[in-house]
Amino acid sequence: MSGLGQFFRRMRRSYLKRLFTKAGYSKDTELIHYLEGIRAEPVYGEMPLYYDLFDRTEFLCRSLSLYDLPNDLKSPHDELFIIGSGPSVRNQHIEKLKNKNTILLNGAVSLIESAGLSPLCVLIVDELFCRKRQDLLEKIPQGTNLVLTFPAIKEIAFERPDIIRKNKVFLLHEKNGSFSDAPEFHEINLFLFDKPTYGVFRAGTVMSAAIQLAAFIKMKNVYLLGLDIGNAESEPRFYETRKDKVRTGLLRDYELLILPFMKFASSWYEQHDLKIFNCSPITKLPYSVIPYHDFESLDENRNSIYETGRKK
Repeated sequence: MSGLGQFFRRMRRSYLKRLFTKAGYSKDTELIHYLEGIRAEPVYGEMPLYYDLFDRTEFLCRSLSLYDLPNDLKSPHDELFIIGSGPSVRNQHIEKLKNKNTILLNGAVSLIESAGLSPLCVLIVDELFCRKRQDLLEKIPQGTNLVLTFPAIKEIAFERPDIIRKNKVFLLHEKNGSFSDAPEFHEINLFLFDKPTYGVFRAGTVMSAAIQLAAFIKMKNVYLLGLDIGNAESEPRFYETRKDKVRTGLLRDYELLILPFMKFASSWYEQHDLKIFNCSPITKLPYSVIPYHDFESLDENRNSIYETGRKK
């Protein structure tokens, strides 16, 4: 499409979003998808795993099933490192993970180039990131596993459909949830927590989606990097500078969404005899919720890691 045609399509899209928002419709309303021209059609009806993705009438690709994702795990199969965007990542030796199982969140995709990582997948739920940082997305090596929400797919496909076509796309649904202690909510959440084909909970951070994806894979040891939170508004993400910093809602969502989710996630992992550690040396999330593990102390030559400590 010509630059002028793309401009008018973008303006039309922006107008439609404002119109539907004022009318009280969700951005995930099916009619919006059709009017914007980028849509996903389930290949079969009940609890679909595969979707055909279209840009108007043009076929983009068929998404893969999340059940296929564990097929790409490296050995050892019992360790997974989830890398977020917190400033603390800047001071950690991430290159030691080049032969490990990693999930890269949003701008952590830059570590494919800078640290030589070959991730299990790149996970993105935020359409704003896709709109603002396509310079990072266009550097993703062909054939990479992309786990994306539909809003993220639409943002990428609108400007750069080639990124969708050249990689392996897994469609991840999001759902609203409550993490109150009410028994009815607790039991439902326990059942759905490790079933991302039903959708992952919206919990104010992409890290929450990755934690659920790791639970779905039944990973025995999960390590979280870049889960700083507290410095989100004062410092740029590890891949940003102060001049190109994109806004964040982490502190706004911390008490209502992030902290309750992390407490529930920690409880779920403990109940299922799986381990989860926070490797961020500076974090707003108490280590009493998710215990601390010093990333720099991890021994590359061992077969597995089971020791941990809790910061006082």
